[in-house]
Amino acid sequence: MLWADDKGLFTVDIEKIDNGVCVKIEIVASSVEVESLTWDNMEKVFYAALGKLYINLKMAR
Repeated sequence: MLWADDKGLFTVDIEKIDNGVCVKIEIVASSVEVESLTWDNMEKVFYAALGKLYINLKMAR
C-alpha cells in the first residue's frame, strides 16, 4: 500500500507495472498530506501521522 498526498491510500500490483506505469486501486480517498504510515501488530489498524495528529483506519481483511 502507498499514500499519495492529496489523493489517499492506494494499493498497486507490482507484478503489473509496465514501464513505470501501474493501475492503482483506491482504498481510502483523502486530501491530507501525511508524514508517516504504520500498521498495528495485528495488521488490522492502519495509522497515518500528520504532525501531532494521528488517524487510524480499521481495515477489513
